Amino acid sequence: MSGRTQFWVGSVMMALAVGLLVGGMVFPKAAYSQDAGEGRTSRFALVTGVPGTSPRSETLYIVDDMNEILYIFEYSSRAKEVQLRQATDIRRYSAKLLEARAKKERSRDRNR
Repeated sequence: MSGRTQFWVGSVMMALAVGLLVGGMVFPKAAYSQDAGEGRTSRFALVTGVPGTSPRSETLYIVDDMNEILYIFEYSSRAKEVQLRQATDIRRYSAKLLEARAKKERSRDRNR
């Protein structure tokens, strides 16, 4: 194999490795959990590592794909407790975003 071919193969392999590494950190795999009593499998996504509102606290985001709800918790390591900050219906929130986008596009089309 020539030096030029080795350079291109090495570059592609390096790009693939970096892509897999960054992709795993930015979009982590969802965890699976069992619902109590119903026997169904539900899919949850968990985002951690976001600083909280108070010192030495962390904000946890949990997305329930089955019920389409976003839970926001705050964990305080000092008090060793988890508090529910907000629970949001993802469908309702996304519908509001779509309506706002459509309104913005209509006003942009009128101004043309």
